[in-house]
Amino acid sequence: MSEIREVEMKEAAGHTERRQPRHHEYKDDDHKNKDHYKHHYHKKSNEGQLNFRNRSFERDHPSKVAKRKIQVLEIHQEYRERVSTHLQSLPKFKTLDDIGWLAMPMYDNVVDQYISDNANLTSNPRLTDKTTRNRFIENMRSVYGRKSILFSVDVEAWELDTNIITEIGIAIYDPRDQQVAMIPTFQQIHIRIKENLYKLNGRFVPEHASNFNGGVSYIMTKYEAGSFVQSLVDYYFSKTKQDIGSFLVGHDLPGDIKWLTTLGVKFPSNLSRLDTVHLLALTLGKQGTSLGNALNMVKIPHAFLHNAGNDAYYTLLLAMTLCDPQCRIKFNLDVLRVKEGPILTKEEKLAKKELKRQQRMEAKEKEAKEKVKNGTEEEEEDKDNVSGTLANSIEEVNLSKDEIPTEASGNGDCTKNKIDVVNKPKKKSKKKHPSNIAESIEITTAIDASLKIFSNESSINLE
Repeated sequence: MSEIREVEMKEAAGHTERRQPRHHEYKDDDHKNKDHYKHHYHKKSNEGQLNFRNRSFERDHPSKVAKRKIQVLEIHQEYRERVSTHLQSLPKFKTLDDIGWLAMPMYDNVVDQYISDNANLTSNPRLTDKTTRNRFIENMRSVYGRKSILFSVDVEAWELDTNIITEIGIAIYDPRDQQVAMIPTFQQIHIRIKENLYKLNGRFVPEHASNFNGGVSYIMTKYEAGSFVQSLVDYYFSKTKQDIGSFLVGHDLPGDIKWLTTLGVKFPSNLSRLDTVHLLALTLGKQGTSLGNALNMVKIPHAFLHNAGNDAYYTLLLAMTLCDPQCRIKFNLDVLRVKEGPILTKEEKLAKKELKRQQRMEAKEKEAKEKVKNGTEEEEEDKDNVSGTLANSIEEVNLSKDEIPTEASGNGDCTKNKIDVVNKPKKKSKKKHPSNIAESIEITTAIDASLKIFSNESSINLE
């Protein structure tokens, strides 16, 4: 009976709670119950080998590691229809639907003159293809001619796991009530995801989630944020409007669309897109550029990038600038600024890639040989330095014996120097300017969000 373990006694007494055996129990009872714990040791060793192999495989073959499945939300159809119907019933959208679009031939005339007088438009290698050039000109007519609504989006993700969405930014330009305005107004929206509110960036990506320049930031759950964005997509892209279309605008749109899809947002198949990356490729080639560099290129002031609301707004301004004929001439955007080689076939691309790989391997081997060579030389130098430092230290010790301390001389210079150091006035630190911290409001439902964002605006005067 004494050989029965405490765990076995508890099981015999009907106890359901199992206590994990401690490490010393394995060690003490190893000679008694070696067969009983054999499977435990075997399993543990197998797991260790498996984890080691997985880590080695992930390190050596990062592109072949199986990606983690992304959880995709599903918005209930009934709730989607309810939120969309409520949004479209608001006075703002009813008034906009009643406004008819007026044809403005003066904008088309400006585009026509730009095409006829601009030799760079036809000499640009990126626009030699007739289909590409016609598509670009048609987009310019729609944007510059105030013929389309521009719906700009941007999504920010957590830098440690880019599958986790932290912010959604939306900026909308609707020309129906401001078709001839010199300075248009935009609808700016910034949403922070409640579940990921404390997943902040700052290590690899600047952290500006609380620095929205366009007003109030709204905190919503993933499901309600997705439902609210879906209601806007349904209105601007699915509902038929009078003589006006809509463009989805973004800087590298495929990534933003993919992120929004994980929140349950569904876009129509006939979606019209305006990607500033593609527009910039006409000037900068396939290398592209960041949003900040693109804004600097066309002299658009900006602040607190990597905030989703700010990025959506600045992307909208950038798209409008890149589709403005006069801005394209002013900033010389129709001239390709980089030299691009001929278009390569698939086999030529693979051969070029293999050549680069071999060159990298040769460079690494050469670098390793130089390190070995330099290492032996450094060892010899270290030996000489050690002998030299020993000789110098002996001389310093001998000199210090002959010197008389300043305190012993009676001058008191040593204590005076110490007092001066203590009483020395400290340098005034530069005052850090306070950041633009935006107000945040938590909203529980998508319907409350549409009421809060769109109901407080002044009604449009048609007279």
